Amino acid sequence: MSKQTALILFVLIGLPPGLCSLSFAPETGRMLRSSGPENAFYGGLFGILGLIGFAIFAFMLGLLIRTWLRKSPS
Repeated sequence: MSKQTALILFVLIGLPPGLCSLSFAPETGRMLRSSGPENAFYGGLFGILGLIGFAIFAFMLGLLIRTWLRKSPS
């Protein structure tokens, strides 16, 4: 995979879920701490979705790093 392709994939697929999972983390924590079963349900749901988004971000970042560190054939 070329470096440009890895960068484009990271920006289009990896970056948005990573940013969303980080931006909604405080709200998820607030929902989990608040009283009420519906808040706990939605807090858990957003927490799981945030973890999935962070996993996608981490996988794509690892792919990007491996591609950029690989020696290009000369």
